[in-house]
Amino acid sequence: MGSLTGRRKEDKETWWWNEEVQESISKKKRAKMKWDRQMDEESKQEYKEMQSTAKKEVAKAKDRAYEKLYEKLDSA
Repeated sequence: MGSLTGRRKEDKETWWWNEEVQESISKKKRAKMKWDRQMDEESKQEYKEMQSTAKKEVAKAKDRAYEKLYEKLDSA
């Protein structure tokens, strides 16, 4: 039987989330499911590429969102 820590899971901030990130994450998840089903080297490589692409998309989206936020704060 598992034990509880008594702490609630906190929601992650996603105010920077956009359509490009959503599409990239969806592709990564589909590639992961394919790899889990087939367990071959080609599927693994495809998943690793999608994982890398998704990571880059998230970083770009966060950068753009923070730039907009900083511009808004500077002009206020």
